[in-house]
Amino acid sequence: MKEKLPKGVLENLAPDENVLYAIRKKFSLEAKPKWLVVTDRRIMYIDEKILGRYELTAIPYEKLELVYTKVGKLYSEFLIKREDESEIVLPRMD
Repeated sequence: MKEKLPKGVLENLAPDENVLYAIRKKFSLEAKPKWLVVTDRRIMYIDEKILGRYELTAIPYEKLELVYTKVGKLYSEFLIKREDESEIVLPRMD
């Protein structure tokens, strides 16, 4: 599975950290997709940019307040809420 992951994930995994799930945003007008990656230690949100750049948000399980998933026929939506009340909303995911 690791060979299909974006550079931002591969560069930030700990040597013994295992990826459990990787979900990519469905097709959109953006140049690069957004990723939600679940490892055995944390949840990572990667927003790929052009020229190899990316923004990474990593939330350890200890800092999670809520993870909500709404699954539809065409796509899924995720809401991730940290213990400090900040939220990440990921619409139109595979």
